[in-house]
Amino acid sequence: PGQNQLACGEIFKLPNNSAMKTTTTQFTLAGLFLLFSVPLFSQDITGALSGQLVDQENHPIEGATVVLSGRDMIGSRGAVTDLSGNFRFYALPVGHYNVKIEHVSYTDINYQSVNINLGKTTDLGQIKAASKEILLKEVTYTWQEPVIDNTTCPSPDW
Repeated sequence: PGQNQLACGEIFKLPNNSAMKTTTTQFTLAGLFLLFSVPLFSQDITGALSGQLVDQENHPIEGATVVLSGRDMIGSRGAVTDLSGNFRFYALPVGHYNVKIEHVSYTDINYQSVNINLGKTTDLGQIKAASKEILLKEVTYTWQEPVIDNTTCPSPDW
């Protein structure tokens, strides 16, 4: 065959063994480089906030509303304390936030300018809430036994 022509069967020739090993080694090294370099490029750009709400006897307070607001975030975010009184906010932009904790049976708690750091969780720790008195107006309830007229109400025929 000529210089640019292939003989029959040359199309399917496999490379020699050393060339195959070199290619396999190159792909393996490239794969390892990609595998270990990804964590270098995926850095945290946010932080988190956590805490636990308890009463004066250190019993957890469930169902309290925790609202987070600040100029470093659009709008506000809310959470509700769980059975253990814990709350947590994830993926918060780095900055300063105001935290408001509310529960119908306890006084409101406010934190101003809580700092959220890059890649870290700011823990407010155990937050003690004081009970509040709720004064209700007096309620009067009167009840009268209903009058049943047997003469106008037909009785069932059995």
